[in-house]
Amino acid sequence: MQRQQIETKTQEFEDASPYEILAWASESYGERLAIVTSFQITGIATLHMLQGIAPRAPVLTLDTGLLFPETQDLIADLERRLQLNLWRVKPRQTPRQQARDYGDRLWERNPDRCCHIRKTMPLRDALAGYEAWVTGLRRDQSVSRASTPILSRDSRSDLVKIAPFANWSEDRVWAYIREHDLPTINCAAPAIPASAAGPAPAPASKKETRAADAGPTASRPSAASTAFSAASPRSRPLMAEPSGGYPILLHLRNRQVAVIGGGRVGARKVKHLVRAGARVLLISPQASPELQALAADGTIEWIAESYRRDMLNDSMPVLVIATTSDARVNQTVAQDAHRIRALCNVANGSSDDSDFSNMALIEKPPLTIALSSNGQSPALVRQLKRQLSHELGDEYAILARWLGKLRAQPPESCRSQADRQSLYEDLVASEVLALLRAGERDQAQRVFRQILLKGAAE
Repeated sequence: MQRQQIETKTQEFEDASPYEILAWASESYGERLAIVTSFQITGIATLHMLQGIAPRAPVLTLDTGLLFPETQDLIADLERRLQLNLWRVKPRQTPRQQARDYGDRLWERNPDRCCHIRKTMPLRDALAGYEAWVTGLRRDQSVSRASTPILSRDSRSDLVKIAPFANWSEDRVWAYIREHDLPTINCAAPAIPASAAGPAPAPASKKETRAADAGPTASRPSAASTAFSAASPRSRPLMAEPSGGYPILLHLRNRQVAVIGGGRVGARKVKHLVRAGARVLLISPQASPELQALAADGTIEWIAESYRRDMLNDSMPVLVIATTSDARVNQTVAQDAHRIRALCNVANGSSDDSDFSNMALIEKPPLTIALSSNGQSPALVRQLKRQLSHELGDEYAILARWLGKLRAQPPESCRSQADRQSLYEDLVASEVLALLRAGERDQAQRVFRQILLKGAAE
């Protein structure tokens, strides 16, 4: 949305209910809308209203591992009761890493720096890939928030920031909570130990939840703050349900692989196999122009015949991939592959005929990210691939190359595996990625070298 559109819509929403505003946000942004909450009263009301609008909207909340048990119980209760699509996220650096890099009690000595490390940078990373996010800000929370607009352009993330309860009072929110019998807790939970961001706050009164519901101050971040992490729903690794499959990355350089079928699917398989350095045997009476060109220049071997039983016996491939449109031919190929003890995959076939599944790949050399639904939904995997490909920038590949060079020739001071591992983790957790993402490559290199020099000095 352009600035003028935002201002116009904000004026229209002054007389609208939070429900109407949330409904508009969901319709306008769909899966590109994130909900951020610390499970204070406005956030709880927001989540309850969303159940009738977008029950699977991604909900982000900070979990430092130091929340009060009462807060953990409340989150678990609401997650279960409202069936939330909840993502617990963490700051970039652990408290120990922050204290080591910046000294103890940074929140006292340099609150702006502390806020930048534990809020600003994680916020930018967490909202990558979204276009709008919902906050629990209200105008009655403080003088500085008295003019909070319902819609605005967030200067830090450049996303549309939505405050559906901006013109509600605390009493009105509490009335909603009581009307719908929603659980709450009257405390602000500790998020950051004293070594990282000051002493944890004591349980707060009902009035004191105003500030906690709105977010942290620069001088004292807390678990009740609206905080974010690099491990957002858009960026953190997805964990598959156990399925019996074992994901591996095969090294096929100079290994024989047979592909049966020269159509579109076969061409895609051959392309990846050639890039992996495999010696490819293509068996198919016809082949796509791309495959014919590879055969003409000697990159692959092509037997331009229909598949016959035992055609694999001479080449003895370690992998066999059947991609024909004839299910009976594919089944014969699988039987022959098993007879010579080769692993076989039948594209679009029964899992009973396949020893392995091919995964969708996101490649940013030297990084390779593999996605699979274990055959349940290729369409969903394609969508995830498009989404992640868009969101994963070149900064990850650049840092991976730097770390690869370092791994090949580690500093002499890092003599043990534990020392090297600690150094790698410090580099990954540093602001190098954020600087690369911002296009500040020279500064990223300087920070990278500074960490190396600091490690050598220790």
